[in-house]
Amino acid sequence: EEDSSIEKVTLKEDEKKPLVEENYGLPVIKDYLGILVSLIIPENQHKHNNSTKVFGLHLLNTAIELAGDKFPQHPRLFTLVSDPIFKNVLYTIQSTDKLSLLQAALQLFTTMTIILGDHLEMQVELTIKTIFDSLLDSNVTTETKIRSSSVKEMLIEQIAILWTRSPSFFTHIFVNYDCNLDRSDLSIEFLKSLTRLALPESALTTADSVPPICLEGLVSVVDDMFEHLQGIDPKTFREMKEESDILKQRERKTEFI
Repeated sequence: EEDSSIEKVTLKEDEKKPLVEENYGLPVIKDYLGILVSLIIPENQHKHNNSTKVFGLHLLNTAIELAGDKFPQHPRLFTLVSDPIFKNVLYTIQSTDKLSLLQAALQLFTTMTIILGDHLEMQVELTIKTIFDSLLDSNVTTETKIRSSSVKEMLIEQIAILWTRSPSFFTHIFVNYDCNLDRSDLSIEFLKSLTRLALPESALTTADSVPPICLEGLVSVVDDMFEHLQGIDPKTFREMKEESDILKQRERKTEFI
């Protein structure tokens, strides 16, 4: 009798599981993320103060850090990240001069790039280009103002996380972008921008900390290459280079352009 009562209790618990999943599964996560998006969209900027927007960005960052790698398996969740979340992060990076809000938006951007970058190539490319346009005062018009030195310092400090958290970051984007006919030469443009900003005179238009941070980024590229080449015979390397499908794609792209 005792065993049968235990079985009944177990059956009842199993019957409840689908209900729990239905009530607390993906629909709730989607609604929760939707609420967080509503905190950061420009349309609601007069409804929420700066600290509320920062809080929303931090919560979104936590969600991506904890479960972002699972989002591509669930189209409804991934669509939220690829469109409204990324779009509003880009808008914030492009427009705000409030450092706390900018830092939160940049932190979310770097997290999405590291965890979901392979699925968000177009968004990552556009955001990085926007960041360097601000750092180098490119595309400045009468409608757009030159960003302050504190903003530029914040921009470079935050994107430096990309190569500090992922030492092979530049190699990775070279493969995904520069060797892809449908994408721009992001790694080459990224390194060209870092080279310009690593010059001492760039501190005059940015901040004193910008040149050394950019120089560290360039050094990280050399260190990563050196580490990958350790123990590889030069002859073997040349053979690998000739047989590499990725480099052949790069050559075809160069010829086409």
